[in-house]
Amino acid sequence: QRRVHGGNQSTSNNNMVRVVTGDETGLAKVVRLEKKMIAPFGQQGKMFGVERMCFSGATGDPNGVEGEIAVARRDNVVVGYDLQSGTQKWSVKDVSGCIKGMEVFNVDGERTLLTCSDTGAVEFKTLSAHQRVARTFQISKPVQTIRTLSHYNLLAAGGDNMDLELWDLTTQQQTFKARNVKNDFLDLRVPLSVVGIDSLENDPNKWIYASAHQELRIYDIRVQKRPVQIYKTGEVKITTFCLWRDPTTRLEYPIIGEAEGRIAKFEMRKGGLLAGVMKGSAGSIRGLVCHPTLPLVASVGLDRHLRIHHIKSRKTLFKVYLKQRLTSVLFNSDLEETMDDKKPKVAQDDDENESEGEMYPEVQSDPEDAENDEEDEESVNVEAQSEKEVASSSAEDDDEEEDSSEEESPKKPPAKRIISKPAAVRPALKKKQKTK
Repeated sequence: QRRVHGGNQSTSNNNMVRVVTGDETGLAKVVRLEKKMIAPFGQQGKMFGVERMCFSGATGDPNGVEGEIAVARRDNVVVGYDLQSGTQKWSVKDVSGCIKGMEVFNVDGERTLLTCSDTGAVEFKTLSAHQRVARTFQISKPVQTIRTLSHYNLLAAGGDNMDLELWDLTTQQQTFKARNVKNDFLDLRVPLSVVGIDSLENDPNKWIYASAHQELRIYDIRVQKRPVQIYKTGEVKITTFCLWRDPTTRLEYPIIGEAEGRIAKFEMRKGGLLAGVMKGSAGSIRGLVCHPTLPLVASVGLDRHLRIHHIKSRKTLFKVYLKQRLTSVLFNSDLEETMDDKKPKVAQDDDENESEGEMYPEVQSDPEDAENDEEDEESVNVEAQSEKEVASSSAEDDDEEEDSSEEESPKKPPAKRIISKPAAVRPALKKKQKTK
């Protein structure tokens, strides 16, 4: 474990404030904000790079649902880790294709892992001692991202030139397939690439997704198959997307991460107007997640930093350098609102400073030293006063000498201006005198 120095975020003892990150080398790191500690775990290697992560704890677990995570690696293997000890608890192999999304459900009292690969293969596997494949079915391809609504047994999927699709997990049938917008003025198909999906107001009929081609599209499946609203986000490719729900006003704000490092928030009530840009981010954003109850957003990217921003003030509340290029992030929902959005707390890397005590300890002074210091100060003050008196007296003498010199020197009369006439005028004057 590695200690980082940051702000004094006070939290309760029961809540373990954690942010989990995954990187390209296969490491998953738990950043504990209340202890300012970083605990890496996992098998490191290029082929073990983290693709996706999700919480996978059981409901009856003493650590809660968020006490365990499932990590989907680049070698098509899903591994479960305990966040407290960092030990591996289970693993699921023989997953077809690169995993683009996963979720853990409780089906008939058993934890079941849902995975969706880029080839469109959806699999259900139990996480008990005897792992078995519950069921599988095929959806369209290529898939880049998915979103599940467990209360409605719905699966939303999208990908490269694959528009929004809704599937019923119980019947394994497609319930909705979106249509692209009309062709452009050259009669060419408008490109799309879905990078993030979410439901509006947790309504199974309202959906929003972000396209890598600088667009936010909103669908209402009860109205039409084409999007009802399209918002342009700029000129930079969108790499990730999340939706923040304000618990006080119950409004929803889409937040996007771009390839050039910008994290932007948009206002849907004003026609997709840009509502603000998070400060301090740099490098391509690869992971973005909002806190479920607090106005906080965590972001990771290729600049190898974990940042936590306050959504309303857009200030950086926490930042730590994690050494590897990061791909995904998870936010613990037990985080308390102890971060002050007016005074951002920045955590720095501790490679140069490993001290755990106070950075500037107080030093107790002896009474004799204090008396000597007072005498020195008095002597300095006396010398300064004497120097000021000497300087003032010399200045007065100089002024008197200048006044006396001015009185003695006689004043000279002002010089007369002599205006010479031009040579062309002189002969004319002589002619006039002769005529007279």
